[in-house]
Amino acid sequence: EANLLLTAATAHPLLGRSACLAEGTAGVALAHLALYGHDHDDRHLDEALRLRASIPDGAGLLGDTDATGLLYGRAGIALLDHYLHRLGLDDHALGRGLELLRTEPAFAARNARRGIGDRDFVEARPACVQLARGIAGFATVAARYPADADEELARSVTDAVSGIATALTADAGLYAGRAGHVLALAEHAALTGSAESGRQALCAARTLYCHAVAHPTGVRFLGEGRARFSADLASGSAGTLLALTRLLDHRDDTFFTLDRPTVVPTTTHPAP
Repeated sequence: EANLLLTAATAHPLLGRSACLAEGTAGVALAHLALYGHDHDDRHLDEALRLRASIPDGAGLLGDTDATGLLYGRAGIALLDHYLHRLGLDDHALGRGLELLRTEPAFAARNARRGIGDRDFVEARPACVQLARGIAGFATVAARYPADADEELARSVTDAVSGIATALTADAGLYAGRAGHVLALAEHAALTGSAESGRQALCAARTLYCHAVAHPTGVRFLGEGRARFSADLASGSAGTLLALTRLLDHRDDTFFTLDRPTVVPTTTHPAP
């Protein structure tokens, strides 16, 4: 069933309208790599390379938007490049991903100054620290790249982690709230071995008590806009539970990542 759905997504006429991870080419390409980890069908690798080659460079990358973050920004495409490099599929993937990550903080800073980090939020700064559209998403990806590859990028990651740890947010959710900060800090701690990031992740997780609402069936969280309770992944209880699972159970590959060991292809798959 997963293969049938992915085949339909790959052929969807609207796919080429977006390059991002959330709703575009990078997300479908990453799904092909994920399925390769299950069935080891080399056709998934070929499709992932073909889709990555279709993503434009430069100004056309994300259309007319300056969006940042894991789901809507350059960081999501850089995550795809990281796994293409790790699987030995594309000799240029590492350099491409680093270049994408170098430009991401500049767009985040500009959005904060303009006050347009996320159109769903009135305040810019909380939006620019989120996982989906801000520096929390940037940090989760950049921490996967070699720390010695770019000193300036390494400093940007340090600054991002510091900003995430001290951020204030009105929402609890994963995409745009405190749960996203918990996930980002837990990821950084696991990837770098930073005890400080681990401590900050626990502190951030404790602040979720402020958002929890007692209910006879357990605990509930208000979703996007705080107008109603939600159980969804983006803004509700499911996303909060995912972040806590990553932190407390040390479970990897909880959210769009493919870090567990997989079979490395023995044949060459040249990029189209």
